[in-house]
Amino acid sequence: MMTVQTILPQPFEWVHIPSGDVFIQYGEWDKLEFRVREVKKLSVSAFDIAKYPVTNAQYDVFINHPDGYKNPKWWDFSDEAKKWFYECDSQIEASYFVGDDCPRDSVSWYDSMAFCLWLSAMTDEKIMLPTEWQWQRAMIGDGHQKYAWGDAIDATFANYNQHIRKTTPVTHYPAGKSVFGVMDMIGNLWEWCLNSYETQHTDLSATDERALRGGSWINPPELVNALVYDGAPPDVRDYCFGFRCVLLR
Repeated sequence: MMTVQTILPQPFEWVHIPSGDVFIQYGEWDKLEFRVREVKKLSVSAFDIAKYPVTNAQYDVFINHPDGYKNPKWWDFSDEAKKWFYECDSQIEASYFVGDDCPRDSVSWYDSMAFCLWLSAMTDEKIMLPTEWQWQRAMIGDGHQKYAWGDAIDATFANYNQHIRKTTPVTHYPAGKSVFGVMDMIGNLWEWCLNSYETQHTDLSATDERALRGGSWINPPELVNALVYDGAPPDVRDYCFGFRCVLLR
């Protein structure tokens, strides 16, 4: 059986994340101030996460593979996903920003899920989107701070606030790595998560909005940190949305 590294072009590697607890904050925004409504403590089992978001070159392998994007079985995880696939099959959306090593944007949650299921079948491994609590654990571990390095950020750590006005290669900000060495989790693109928005539900057939983490190249610093979340319908493609994978053992 093939490995991810033999299927997808570099950069790709798994980073092991040990088990532990996270504290997920839910609340509302008042202008650019987040007011916490509740905090939930969640226990997270050990898992592996992709060191980098899925890049343009890697997603193109899925699109061009003879058993890839065009195979309806990768969309069988829900009736709505199948319906969406048949309606959008001939309209694969190109990445808004070019560059083989830039994160793949303009992918829906459905697209991202199909990629994970295809890669799982190709490798005989369980590859999935991260939940919000897995994503946060991979970013700050046992911490409560906004970033792996503390509570302040500047343009040397991540691509945000339109200071570049486009996405950048996923290897571009080594100073912004997570506590476990995971790259590009902050800024560049919001990353799709497995669970529904503001819940711990992970039902693949649900039509709920799905959670997003990390902020993007267009967002101000208030929206670009390890604790902030957003959500969007699973069929939305946006030039601020991308994804990365986790490996469950």
